[in-house]
Amino acid sequence: PFDLAPSGAQQRLNDAIVQVLRVAAQSRPMVVIIEDAHWADDATQVLINYLARVLDFGSMMVCVTFRSDELEEDQLLHKLRGGPVKRIPIQSLSPERTDELVESMLGLPRLPDSMRGQVHRITSGNTFFVQELIRILAEEGTVLQRTLDGWRVDEQALAEVGLPE
Repeated sequence: PFDLAPSGAQQRLNDAIVQVLRVAAQSRPMVVIIEDAHWADDATQVLINYLARVLDFGSMMVCVTFRSDELEEDQLLHKLRGGPVKRIPIQSLSPERTDELVESMLGLPRLPDSMRGQVHRITSGNTFFVQELIRILAEEGTVLQRTLDGWRVDEQALAEVGLPE
């Protein structure tokens, strides 16, 4: 291969990726998932934009997740609209729904009043952050404790150490 300018090399790479995806999708339906694209570098955003323009999505779906509140206005993901692109905004959970999620994760009929609303305040209702916060609390074993009957919230520990920010 001869030397190319960076933009030419990027285009060659993008073309190769599209060719591989097309060949793979010929044998069976396929889903390509690109997560956390709000953190993607410029080259990856160019690739995502290129995929949306050139792929015929007959037997393939490309799912790109990103937090729109973390995107700069000039990032390509903001401009990606129309054609095969379908935007599905996902809203944050309300405080009540956040509490319900935590209750279902822990198998509790109701969160103690001392904990209600706190998880939402810390996570802003982002389901991933809610799950990670509960996972951390379960691993630490101070505020959340595993018993023979299931999970228990130690309200005294909650008052002393609180929830991690």
